[in-house]
Amino acid sequence: MLEIRHLSYQVSDESGEELGILNDVSLTIAEHKFVVITGPNGGGKTTLAKAIMGLVTPTGGQILWNGEDITSLNITQRARKGISYGFQQPPRFKGLRVRDLLELASGREGLTHDEECQYLTRVGLCAADYIDREVDASLSGGEVKRIEIATILAPRPALICGPSPGSPTPSASSTTSRRPPWWSSPTRSASSTWPMRSSWWTTASSPSTAPRPRSFPRSWPTPCRAAVICTRAD
Repeated sequence: MLEIRHLSYQVSDESGEELGILNDVSLTIAEHKFVVITGPNGGGKTTLAKAIMGLVTPTGGQILWNGEDITSLNITQRARKGISYGFQQPPRFKGLRVRDLLELASGREGLTHDEECQYLTRVGLCAADYIDREVDASLSGGEVKRIEIATILAPRPALICGPSPGSPTPSASSTTSRRPPWWSSPTRSASSTWPMRSSWWTTASSPSTAPRPRSFPRSWPTPCRAAVICTRAD
């Protein structure tokens, strides 16, 4: 279970004044949950995910994972506890093959060819076409993102977090023709109870019943994006 207690993160602007990115955020996520946090750019979604992974250090509050305070742990220590992070723009590694990256990510020497192929198949890639390719600029953005997801799954993580990839999500003021078929009608969530700079969130009982993005308030500026937190991703 992931517990976030009164988490804050502040930075100083050019004039030296403190700017609150995360303001007293408290959130509890049980096992086998898929949580989507949506909101406008600059709302603090990615910062929250980075704080969970240890990429930024909160200025206040606590992060607990299965009852243990991990607020002071570094990235490597959190990774060893089963926490993984997906970047919005995955890095590329010239000279490193997909199979090598999967083995490094898994943390297990001698990852079998069948296991490597299974991870690629799970993310919709033909293993025969990608297993020996370099993770370099020859790959499209979609291909490198799928490979990154495969590397996130390889160590069998208990918690995955990170910002959503891709283009900005259309807001409620955009034309409905741009929305995917599962886009629901405008539905308001309890935004007044969510302290993270007007971001909204929804949960589902498992990844198979994961929530779809809802229409956003017309007052929200475009673009809007999302951050994702998934516990017990296996």
